[in-house]
Amino acid sequence: MKLYKLEAVRGAAAFYLVLHHTLPHEIWLWGVNVGNLLRFGQESVITFFLLSGFVIHYSWSLSSDRRFRAYFLKRFTRLYVPLLVVLPLTWLISSWLQGKWLLPDFPNLAGNLLMLQDLKDETRPGALVGPYMGNSPLWSLSYEWWFYMLYFPLMTWVKDASWRTMLVFGISIAAAIAYTLEPLYVLRVLMYFSIWWAGVWLAEIWLGKQRVGFRDALPAIIGLGGVSLILLINLFNWMQQGNNPAIGFHPFLELRHEGFALALILAAIAWSKFYWIGFDWLVWPFMIFAPISYALYISHVHLMQKATWFSFLGNSYMEWFAYLAVLLAFSWWLERKFYPAVRRKILRWGLPPRAAQVFAAGGRT
Repeated sequence: MKLYKLEAVRGAAAFYLVLHHTLPHEIWLWGVNVGNLLRFGQESVITFFLLSGFVIHYSWSLSSDRRFRAYFLKRFTRLYVPLLVVLPLTWLISSWLQGKWLLPDFPNLAGNLLMLQDLKDETRPGALVGPYMGNSPLWSLSYEWWFYMLYFPLMTWVKDASWRTMLVFGISIAAAIAYTLEPLYVLRVLMYFSIWWAGVWLAEIWLGKQRVGFRDALPAIIGLGGVSLILLINLFNWMQQGNNPAIGFHPFLELRHEGFALALILAAIAWSKFYWIGFDWLVWPFMIFAPISYALYISHVHLMQKATWFSFLGNSYMEWFAYLAVLLAFSWWLERKFYPAVRRKILRWGLPPRAAQVFAAGGRT
């Protein structure tokens, strides 16, 4: 069963990120820079983390096959099948833009295939490898993958939902403390697991009550609040040393991520108290992008942001819409045609016939 409000939010977050990367952040209307509204691409990614935790737990709870083999195949096919198309496409487009065949950079490619990538720039320390060929949105896929891999043993070995949640937030708080001392990639993954697991906890409540109130969300609020407090104290101490913080850079960035996740949960619960007034006209139209959101996310940088092949049109507006049309067409093919066909073949190979049939009918999550 689809949760259509979440689908609409997913589509909105994906399309917003496309706008964030392809439109200028200075667009003046009547003396107001409305382009400032496009500066929050990081928040779109955090929204995806929360949604992912919710949807994965929702799907797991309704699944009749909870073997690791079935779980792994589902997560592997969903993340890797589209990615294995986009990675060579990224290399081909990068080569075309440079006017020569680029070396494939196999060490970096291997790091991305092993899900070890993060933004390897001045925004955050401790990254092992950068996203392949400058395809910056790929940074979040490594986090998603390790969240998936942490989820299964927690669900298998810790049976009580409350104990699981306390354990996860305890680990994230401990990781946050360690991160302030040594900002390693693995510690950042464990710290951000609190964001993803907040979505898991909200799904747990929703499955039982079909609603989520402030009191229900208290474990997630406390967990995210605890991590945020540690990062806030670290930021304050860093500023006391004479440093000037920037919103998109360490150590402010991590606080921004955790704090936004907390604020989003509080805002969503508050909005629900007002019966989601305005949701249908503000967010619902973006439902159209939900079925292709993953492809949009991992392919828009090279198919749209960096693309130059429509420059002959001589009009920036026409070029933008032409690139958008290519992006939408490719994303539709990848998500609605190629991925389902490959998924069916993998499931027939990897699972017994009856299980594969049930699994394939379970949708794209």
